[in-house]
Amino acid sequence: MAARVRLLERIRLLAKGPTKVEPPREEAVVKSLTDHLSALLSSRPLNSISAESFGLPDLLAFGGEVGPEGLRDLEKALTETIKKYEPRLKDPKVTCLPQPEDLTRLAFALEGVLGGDGPQEIFLTAYLGADGQIRVVR
Repeated sequence: MAARVRLLERIRLLAKGPTKVEPPREEAVVKSLTDHLSALLSSRPLNSISAESFGLPDLLAFGGEVGPEGLRDLEKALTETIKKYEPRLKDPKVTCLPQPEDLTRLAFALEGVLGGDGPQEIFLTAYLGADGQIRVVR
């Protein structure tokens, strides 16, 4: 799968001395995506100097409601944030996953189409910990 190489990734590759920058392998693209989504969804508006609305709205805005309505609102907020700030993931869908073994965190299924020359469907999981941080993994 060919994909765009981000500026900092190109600079890092050039610093290593290659004369030709090769497109990143699928694993590198997915790692870059999961790292960015983790940072994006763990950020709150006004935390970024360059984009004041960057990040997920404060989780207290959902009123601490863990019922179906609160979870739907959180799914919608996650989806809208990803649509706005992660252009590599097309048509993202977020669904809450049951976590009966650990009531201190929520899990969400993230799916979408990873853009590029050969678009492919991708499935990720996002974990919201008790500390308010979100970790996205494949």
